Amino acid sequence: MKKLLTLIAFICFGANAEAQYVNIPDSNFRSFLIGKYPSCFDSAGQMDTSCSSIVNADTLNCSYKLIFSLDGLQYFKSLTGFQCKGNQLTSLPTLPNSLTYLFCNFNQLISLPILPNSLTYLYCGWNKFTSLPTLPNSLTTLICDENHYLNCLPILPKSLTTLFIDTTRIKCISNLPNGCIINNVSHYYPLCNPINNPNGCVSFPIMQGNVYADMNTNNKWDIAELGRNRIKVSLSNGSSTFTQNNGFYEIAADSIGAYTVSISQPNLYNAQPIYFVHNFNRYDTLVQDTFALQPAVIKDSLSIKTTALNFAARPGFQYAYKVSYENVGTTVLSPIINFNYDANILTYDSSSNGAVTNVGNSLNLTVGSFVPGQNSSFIAYFKVKTTATLGSNILAVANINAANITAADSVQTNVRGSFDPNDKQATPYLTQAECADDTHFINYTVRFQNTGTDTAFTVVVADTLSNLVQPNTLQLTSLSHNCKVTVNDKTVYFEFTNINLPDSNVNKMGSNGFVSFKVKPLTTLTTGTIVHNKATIYFDYNEAVITNTAKTIIGSPLPLNLINFNAIQQQQNRYLVYWNTENEINTKYFVIEQSTDAKTFIPIAEVAAKGFGNNNYHYQITKYNTIYLRLRIVDKNGATSYSKIIKLQNETIAINELNVVENPAKQSLKIINSTSQLNNTKANIVTAQGVVVKTFIIKEGYQNIDISDLKAGIYFLQTNLLVKKFFVGN
Repeated sequence: MKKLLTLIAFICFGANAEAQYVNIPDSNFRSFLIGKYPSCFDSAGQMDTSCSSIVNADTLNCSYKLIFSLDGLQYFKSLTGFQCKGNQLTSLPTLPNSLTYLFCNFNQLISLPILPNSLTYLYCGWNKFTSLPTLPNSLTTLICDENHYLNCLPILPKSLTTLFIDTTRIKCISNLPNGCIINNVSHYYPLCNPINNPNGCVSFPIMQGNVYADMNTNNKWDIAELGRNRIKVSLSNGSSTFTQNNGFYEIAADSIGAYTVSISQPNLYNAQPIYFVHNFNRYDTLVQDTFALQPAVIKDSLSIKTTALNFAARPGFQYAYKVSYENVGTTVLSPIINFNYDANILTYDSSSNGAVTNVGNSLNLTVGSFVPGQNSSFIAYFKVKTTATLGSNILAVANINAANITAADSVQTNVRGSFDPNDKQATPYLTQAECADDTHFINYTVRFQNTGTDTAFTVVVADTLSNLVQPNTLQLTSLSHNCKVTVNDKTVYFEFTNINLPDSNVNKMGSNGFVSFKVKPLTTLTTGTIVHNKATIYFDYNEAVITNTAKTIIGSPLPLNLINFNAIQQQQNRYLVYWNTENEINTKYFVIEQSTDAKTFIPIAEVAAKGFGNNNYHYQITKYNTIYLRLRIVDKNGATSYSKIIKLQNETIAINELNVVENPAKQSLKIINSTSQLNNTKANIVTAQGVVVKTFIIKEGYQNIDISDLKAGIYFLQTNLLVKKFFVGN
């Protein structure tokens, strides 16, 4: 029986049932392992390869230990994370198949072994690589900057989202997966083609060219004919782009084989040809395709677009609009432009076009000999009057007229005490019938501002469209700067390379940018449907900035939902009154009412409804120690309703730098920042286990952080000054 049990034990546990000792030749690595796993070594310093602490270890960090060799790493069979940065390694052994992240930066490595299929994060900067192995399809982050001998990158997997390749010999990249951001400040890397590829790197086939207005229909781009921007160019694999300044476009295939490249014909024009067909039998291929847009009829037509550079205006601060206009017809015109602004709130300062004149509350510009396809723009600068009431609406209307035609556009914003300059706005409301017709779109504008401390060289806006819209109907309407646009399925990328956007401390208005586009909703949307959308903004190396969620309501206006009404003390006798709403479409304005006894109320301020979300008002107690406030909501039909009553007291307080407004929080974390030390600094949302699940930039005043993706539980708001505990409810 004893022999039988011994045999069973041997069969079940095999060779691991007994210790197997090996020598670790590198004394520094051996010393590190002995210190970490003392029970796995014998008295002679040899390692037991069957020791469970080693076999089952999931992470290992031996950074900065002056290690020259990692012999023995092969016995760590369960590693998911491995860090060996800051040593003297010239090579790495075979890596465990379970590995998900690898930090091997700051070594002397000249090559890497085969990378595991499970690897998602690779940091291999500051080494001596001449090339990299095939990258696994799971990889999301590749950081290999400061490799001064690295000439080429392998084909980048579609999963890759972040790439660092600064200070290498790389001149171009083989491909750039949709959504991948090159975090680079000193150089722009184009896609490799036979012209820009001196290192002979692998490159996908590239189609590039121009779209121009062929007004004399001779199929030749004559010197007086203009390139057409914002023309959609599509590839048969489903991806698309839009022409940039001078009509230039570039689009890459994702494999060899047959491809068709075509353009969307603008109104009044026919394309010659309508498409090109290419059959690529090798990767490093570059073809040039030029499309001529020839007039189909003789017709006058103009377009104009006005965009506020900031989502809202602040009393005493600068405010600006960009007015863009284009001859989209087939005749030469001499248009007149009028821009009407609200002189009760804004004082005109200057314009980027010296020919613009100001008369009363109207800016005027006469444009001579405006040829087909020509487009131009100017920026009008204003100052917001210090007497402007918070919550006031600001309406601006732009008109362009020539001969017997006219076009107009308007934009409505409001006056606020503080706001996030990185925002997204959408058409707030469409009827079910408008969704079903061919003329109505959801208009989106994404604004961004460099609030950092230095120039932003590259800005990328990534926008994943809702499943409730038709991505193939997307059209560009206006851009603050020239940029490359790529559309793949539902995701749109706006790449502002070499934008050189100054920071807001150096140039307040020049630090802003925006993208405006429109897309049709699904024709089958029913009343009550809400189309949600938000964007992600990348400034060079900085953390991604996620905008607010823009909403478009389909069908009849829904009743206003007052989520909360409250106030927070900011100074000795000064309060910030705030309220959050949904579905303000049918609301005309709000009235803040004051009482000393919570019975008799008098109005003290009126705030116009702006159609969405977050409202605030600064209130100061002057004569009384205790004041009661309530909010009266007035609808467009005259109906009124009231909020709860809140109590304010004039008392000495210790001002808290950051306040969580609602605790527990649900779909969003509402905070109010009342100290300048936290303005434009980074904050983390951290789980009870210490895992960072969200990062954002703290703004002055009220802020709404989307936490709809967080599970219920305990979290911490972590800043450079303090840590706040809060709860997320179901």
